[in-house]
Amino acid sequence: MKAQLPLEEKERLERLRSLRVLDSFSESEYEDLVVAASVLMDVPIAVITLVDSDRQWFKAKVGLDTCETSRDIAFCAHAILQSEPLVVPDATLDDRFADNPLVTGDFHLRFYAGVPIVVGGYAMGTLCCIDKVPRTPSERHVEALAALARQVSALLRARSESARLRESEERLERAEEAALQSARRFEQLFAGLPVACFTYDSEGKIQEWNAAAESLWGVPAHQAFHKPVCGTAVGGENGAYMGDVVRRVFAGETVQGRERQETMRDGSKKWILSSTIPLRDGSGKISGAVSANVDLTERRWAEQQLAEKGERLRTVIASLHEGLVVQDEEGKVVLWNASAERILGLSGDQISGRTSFDPTWRATYEDGSECPGAEHPIAKALKTGTTQQSQILGVQRSDGETRWLKVNAAPIISNALGKTTAAVASFLDVTERIEHQRKIGDQLQQIQKYSAELESANSRLEALATTDGLTGLKNHRHFQDFLGRKIEHCQAARIPLTIALVDVDHFKAYNDDFGHQAGDAVLKRFATTLLSIAGEGDLVARYGGEEFVVVMPGLGEEDALTKIEQMRKAVAHQSFPYRSVTASFGIASLSEVLRDATGLIKAADDALYEGKADGRNRVRLWKKGERPHAGAFALST
Repeated sequence: MKAQLPLEEKERLERLRSLRVLDSFSESEYEDLVVAASVLMDVPIAVITLVDSDRQWFKAKVGLDTCETSRDIAFCAHAILQSEPLVVPDATLDDRFADNPLVTGDFHLRFYAGVPIVVGGYAMGTLCCIDKVPRTPSERHVEALAALARQVSALLRARSESARLRESEERLERAEEAALQSARRFEQLFAGLPVACFTYDSEGKIQEWNAAAESLWGVPAHQAFHKPVCGTAVGGENGAYMGDVVRRVFAGETVQGRERQETMRDGSKKWILSSTIPLRDGSGKISGAVSANVDLTERRWAEQQLAEKGERLRTVIASLHEGLVVQDEEGKVVLWNASAERILGLSGDQISGRTSFDPTWRATYEDGSECPGAEHPIAKALKTGTTQQSQILGVQRSDGETRWLKVNAAPIISNALGKTTAAVASFLDVTERIEHQRKIGDQLQQIQKYSAELESANSRLEALATTDGLTGLKNHRHFQDFLGRKIEHCQAARIPLTIALVDVDHFKAYNDDFGHQAGDAVLKRFATTLLSIAGEGDLVARYGGEEFVVVMPGLGEEDALTKIEQMRKAVAHQSFPYRSVTASFGIASLSEVLRDATGLIKAADDALYEGKADGRNRVRLWKKGERPHAGAFALST
């Protein structure tokens, strides 16, 4: 019978997918819980299922090879409809499941016990135990299974919270980066503004002072910093004016278009048009003010002062280390400085009248692709009326050399026309820096290459350090490390572990009779024979000389005896040069008495030498307080 959908199936599926656990990799925390559930209920199959829209997917499983099944046949689809555990002692007797393909088919499902895994009020799936024979679990076992299911719920909630925290951290990082970029853009814009600007705090002390302010007042930024506005940018004769501005601005008002005459340090008089606006911190509180100041002296003193200002401007432009060009509304270069000629490798005649669309003026991006004329920063500033900052472009000079430039461009907007009438671009030659960065990148790639080679070499050294050179088996050192890890794992998981010490019978005599090369051939073939029978999780290692060791995690005494006897017979039947070879085996299993590697090896060694004393070609099992297993496998081959 196909299960009904939960009443809030849409919300349940949204919650499930928000966990981002479907189709995730195997995780030991979940695998440990299904192992514990399997041992608790004494069943061969235990699964953590998550019920998706049309399937149930297995986050962790023991006893199954598949990773999902159709939801239509899922017992767990029924289990998530109730808050209590769903226990089906015999599915053939339950009308809901008697005709289920998992019951009637080759899988032969009979017993099922599943506990809903609840996250955020919705059942995501179940922790379930399955057997192919009918069972009736005790109430305590079902309660314990429910406790394990709550652990799964806790893991999923923790996973969801961790993902939420990571997303929050990423959003915060993005916000911080955006704020940092915004601050940088403000600093660059503030410093490059042609208007004399400065900021001051609530005490009237200067905090920022741009280059135009330096030019207007003749005070370097480092001298203006933290000095009172009165006495630095505003003379004593305008103290009352400044007090009124401070009062109004810190009341939240923007003070615009205030003109005043100032006496400069050199004694000259200048008319200044000022606008001041409040600055607010992140909480919206007014923390200071920014003042933009325009020198109106040229307008007041007509053509002569205007000409002097133009001359000063040209002097400043000419003295700039940066290249600078100005393009008119049609995109033609009408003004440039000597640095522009030097950087571009062009004469004034070659620059004059040129546009960004000139095909002989080729520009490229850092990746080598061509920068179209319309995308050039000054062309974009003209078209959009927006500032373009820190664009890296490669410009090919007439001598064939490519120079890398850092370009900033800003529109020049006519106050009278209210539109962009020109644009200015400044650029620095950063070729050496770019080339240095590329060299650093190449060096980093080389370092990464060397690191990978070193890691590979270390891996090869590790393999050499843990591999026996003659047989190709793992050596004594690797065996000791492996055994220690496996004992700790098997004790934690409460699963058996057995080891066998192996000694080639009469090997010294074989060596003496036929030589060491023949003996080496025996050891190689002997190792190959043991490996052919060892299981996938077993370790076969050379213990020393003609002694070998077999570690069998997950095998108890009886299963280990069967495997080791197969090895003994395989050795006895193996064809060796000159004459047959046999071996003796001593077996010991992890127990309450044998709890560590030292005891386990000693017990196996005792059993081995008991077998050798008993005539060799024997398999002997160590037992506490008695001789090794008297009923072990005899000499029959």
